[in-house]
Parts: sequence; C-alpha cells; structure tokens
Amino acid sequence: MKFFITTLLVCFLSLPSWAKVSKATTPENTESTSDNLISVLYGRWEGKLDYRYYESTELKKTYSNEFRIEVAPTSINFYDKNDKGEWIKASQKFVRSFKFLMEKNTISGYFLDSGTDEDGLWVESQNMYITLQDENTILIYTMRAVNNTGIKDSKPGTKWMQMSVGELKKQ
Repeated sequence: MKFFITTLLVCFLSLPSWAKVSKATTPENTESTSDNLISVLYGRWEGKLDYRYYESTELKKTYSNEFRIEVAPTSINFYDKNDKGEWIKASQKFVRSFKFLMEKNTISGYFLDSGTDEDGLWVESQNMYITLQDENTILIYTMRAVNNTGIKDSKPGTKWMQMSVGELKKQ
C-alpha cells in the first residue's frame, strides 16, 4: 500500500510540471513575436495631426500639419509636409532616438534626451502612441516637452510642450 501511494504521488506531482511546459508551446502563445503583434500596422499611413502648443502652462497656438508614417518589419519612418506640399522624411537620428515597444496592434515610442546649445542645457522628452482603430485607420497621439534649463523662466519659450492627435488612413 505504501508503494502504491508513493507511486501515485510521484505521478501526480509530475503532472503539473508537464502541463506547465506543454502550455508554453500551444499555438495561442506563439503570437508573441513583434512581427505578429503589429503586422496589421505595416504599410504607409497618411493624415493630419492637430497640434496644441503650450509655453509653461499657457496655450499659445493650435495648428494642423499633414503627417505620414511608414511601418515595416524592421523600420519605422515619419514624414511631414513642407510649405510646398512635399513630404520631408524625419532624420534617422531622430527616429533612432525613440525606444519602441509593441503590443497587439499598438506601437508606443518614447525618448528622453538632453544637451547644450547657445542657450545652455536643455532637456527634451517625446512620447508617441500609435494604435489600430480599424483595418484602414490608425490613431496617433504625441507629446513633446522641452525645458531650456539654462535660461531664466521669465523668458518666453524656455519651457514648452506640444501635443498632437490624429487619424491616419492606410494608403
């Protein structure tokens, strides 16, 4: 009887370990690669971003600008339209500043940077959130904040923030 109980116990103790290992190989968990998570976002998306520009906490202006984003398995590129209506690609240095995270149908990017220029030390942060609305539309939300720490706060434009929202259509 003691042998029977010991054998039964060993068999049942190994069962949860087997179940845990086998669950990790089920098809529903194979979708965790970034390619599968965002493949519906691949392609060219164009639309308009509506911006709000603040100095300190005061809204200074609102405006709109045409925007394009291209998402591929190994890259992401941003474009703005200039005054002549031509698409201008954002520099790769700017794009590479972002750290991108991916979840199902969503890309989130951010960076925090600092440096010095003729005005002294500055600190800049940017966030971007891109998510699928439907098969032909993505929503995009951005925020950029800059603090020129080397300039007195009383000088306009030393601390500012720009936010945007937009709906882009698949091309």
